[in-house]
Amino acid sequence: MMESKIKEVINQNTLDSIYLKGFIDTEDDGVAQFYPDLHYIYFEFDNHLIEFKKFESYNKPSRLSIKIVDSIEYDIDLEDVMPGRSEISELIFKNPLEVNKVAKIYYFNLEEKKDVVLCDALQIKLRNGQDIFLDPGFLGINIGGLDVKQIWEDNLFDNVPESVCIDYEILI
Repeated sequence: MMESKIKEVINQNTLDSIYLKGFIDTEDDGVAQFYPDLHYIYFEFDNHLIEFKKFESYNKPSRLSIKIVDSIEYDIDLEDVMPGRSEISELIFKNPLEVNKVAKIYYFNLEEKKDVVLCDALQIKLRNGQDIFLDPGFLGINIGGLDVKQIWEDNLFDNVPESVCIDYEILI
């Protein structure tokens, strides 16, 4: 199952970088502008990439689709633009120079499939105490700390979904 593969990657590596993909367009004034595709976020654990994708289905709330990928795929269907990525680690990590090891992951409404993990939202607790929360919001994946989680909880129509905690604290 994909969750056990994800657990192995996270357990054996540190969270080094967080990326957005998108495209770069050169404006009339000659300045290049990056336009992120907020439907995708990538976490890099040493040389391994975990893709978080906003998964939409008809008449159901958006979910996160999570899987290990070999590389960031660019599927830009626009003329006169270049594919691009942006590292956002410095915006997300409290201390980008610190070694970021995962302590726990909370999957809300976890659904495991052979090639993908699906959930309503995800909370990652780093060993340094920082929380990173991912919510497949209306316009794309919201990423941030516990403030993003609070907004997600406030916008739920029902109670907060059941979470499954995967604990990494006792692992190397």
